[in-house]
Formats: sequence, C-alpha cells, structure tokens
Amino acid sequence: VWRQEAYTLGKRDYILLDAVSSFGTGLQETTRFMAQFVETLRGKFNNCLDVGTGAGILALVALKGGAAEVCAIDLDEMCVKAASANFKANGYLDDNIFNADLRVFKPGRPFDFVCANLVTHGLVKMKRKIVFLVEPGGWLAVSGISLENLPFLRRGFEDLPLRCVKIQKGIKWAAVLFRKDKA
Repeated sequence: VWRQEAYTLGKRDYILLDAVSSFGTGLQETTRFMAQFVETLRGKFNNCLDVGTGAGILALVALKGGAAEVCAIDLDEMCVKAASANFKANGYLDDNIFNADLRVFKPGRPFDFVCANLVTHGLVKMKRKIVFLVEPGGWLAVSGISLENLPFLRRGFEDLPLRCVKIQKGIKWAAVLFRKDKA
C-alpha cells in the first residue's frame, strides 16, 4: 500500500497489500500456489470462501479474477483488520470479512470455491467441515502443507468425496486442488 505510487500498470492487474502482522503477502510458496489455483479457475466459480484469510490476498485475487462474492474468515482479529484495510485499499467493501472459528462458522450455504491455507494437521482435523462448505461440483484448494506432510494430507483426505485435480510442489511446501463430487 505504501509503495502504490511506484507501481506502473503492466499486463497484469495488481493488488495493494499491507500485511501488518498478518500472514499472506504472496511471498511464501503456499500463498503463491493458492493464488495460482484461484487464477487458474478464473471464470469457473462465482463465489469463494477464504479460510484463514490472513491479509486477505486470496480473497482479493478471487475478486480481481471476477468472483461475484467473496467471504473471508480468520481466527486472528489482527488479520481480520488487515484484510479489511486491504479490501478497502483495493476498492472493495469489507462486509464479508469475519473474525470467526471455522468449527462454528455457519455461512448458510456452500461455496463454488473454498481455499484454506492452514497447517496440515488443522486441514486434516477440520476436513469434514471444510468439504461441507464446498458446493457439489465445486473446487477446494488447500495449502500450508510441508512436503514431508503431503502423504499424511493425501491419506487424511482419501475418504472424502473429492477428486485430486492438481498438486503443486515447491522447495518446502505443497498445495492441492480438489474437485468435489457432484451429489
């Protein structure tokens, strides 16, 4: 945000971001992989839930990519404040950013696309709730998975109505894109 005057518009749109003390600046492999998944699915989803939004970068990528509605949640109140400020800096309303615990979060309906950039054990522990929030035929992207924990995540998600579409691996981290089975 503080360097926006120095940015010149190129071929790609940009996101103004001030991470303050929240996670998710786009510099970490997990965030980059997730942003790539969101960009790859551009036009294939109308609404998105960003679980563990941090600075709000994935929600903003979804909005910039044409999502009609984005909901973002995080346990950390500082992250919610940072995401809210980042939404405003990019010209978006911040009325769908919530300080919420996924275990008790009740949005009232499932989403076309859910992204959850959490630690592996948290993903496996909350897998049923996360998948419940994905519309049948919708997409789920998960990351925060160290390469050594990738087999654990794959085994943990085997019993769910999901089809693995892509695995993105980096130097130390991985991300997985799933498609939920249609009902």
